[in-house]
Amino acid sequence: MTEQDYRIEKVFLALRTQAGIEDVSQYADLFVADREKKLIKRQEDDLVDYYDDIFVLKDKGMDLYNSIITDLFVKL
Repeated sequence: MTEQDYRIEKVFLALRTQAGIEDVSQYADLFVADREKKLIKRQEDDLVDYYDDIFVLKDKGMDLYNSIITDLFVKL
């Protein structure tokens, strides 16, 4: 497993927990360029909590996990 593979897995697993990703900016290279705008939109849709560089999926967001991942991450 490469370092990049490890980082991707760490993000994917973290999003399945209540803690989410605690330092989104350290994974910025994995996200699409307009991630901030997309995260805010998902927050307005009540699917995620996004604050202080923390990104957590809400219950409704968990139901749409694959869709959110596909929308936010660069082609992996």
